[in-house]
Amino acid sequence: MEDADEAKRGLPDATPFTEAQIRTKHEMEALQVTRVRVVRDLDATMNPRMQVQLRAALQHLDEKLVALRHTT
Repeated sequence: MEDADEAKRGLPDATPFTEAQIRTKHEMEALQVTRVRVVRDLDATMNPRMQVQLRAALQHLDEKLVALRHTT
């Protein structure tokens, strides 16, 4: 967000971001927050079925993050 604010103010070292780049950054941040929650839940659960579901969710989040990193 700070980089986007700097770009709007016209600071010399700021590189303006496109709307797509800003959306991608926000999506990545949301995915990372969700990933932290899933890892925390996985560490806390003793239920094998829940562990399977959380590992699948973690894999899905990681795949989405990798895909988004390759689009930037």
